[in-house]
Amino acid sequence: MGDQVMSVADFFTYKEGYHIPVRVLKEFMEELREMEVRPDDIFIATFPKSGTHWMQEIVNLILFNGNSEKIPSNSRRMNIELADVKTHCPEIIAKAGPYLRKLRNAPSPRVLPTHASYDCLPKDLTNTGCKVIYVYRNPKDVIVSYYNHRRRYTKKDLGKSAPHSPLLFDDFLKAMTTKYSKLRKKPKE
Repeated sequence: MGDQVMSVADFFTYKEGYHIPVRVLKEFMEELREMEVRPDDIFIATFPKSGTHWMQEIVNLILFNGNSEKIPSNSRRMNIELADVKTHCPEIIAKAGPYLRKLRNAPSPRVLPTHASYDCLPKDLTNTGCKVIYVYRNPKDVIVSYYNHRRRYTKKDLGKSAPHSPLLFDDFLKAMTTKYSKLRKKPKE
């Protein structure tokens, strides 16, 4: 039942066994590694569904002295490694490019949210004096949040909501753990 109503996002394996969502192409990850980092950049690094946007809002409110109206719209955006599209079509993703391209000329300080692992972040990250905020959330809370996130996107993708039930959650949890187990067992590139 769960697989028909709600799917687990597909991933590909990037260098050293990092698992990257399909809305990120390998080229985007290479571009992220080579990204020019400014001394006043602020990276917000999180696992998905761990409070990325919440921390982004907090940081922006600090930067703009609590005045939410002064926060530029590009400071409330998606993770820098993702394509700014709502599709899994590789051709459209490639054409759109990663969001980090749109931030190259953004004024400083830049708030840069990411779900990329430390080893996938820009090479110059530790040499520039920029700030990195790492947000950790209880994994039990993450999986419940991700489950609800997928239920909402199922409605957008399929035109119908995935009804909540303990059975559906069990199916989702099994699919997630099976997917991650298979990813972990894949040989490193």
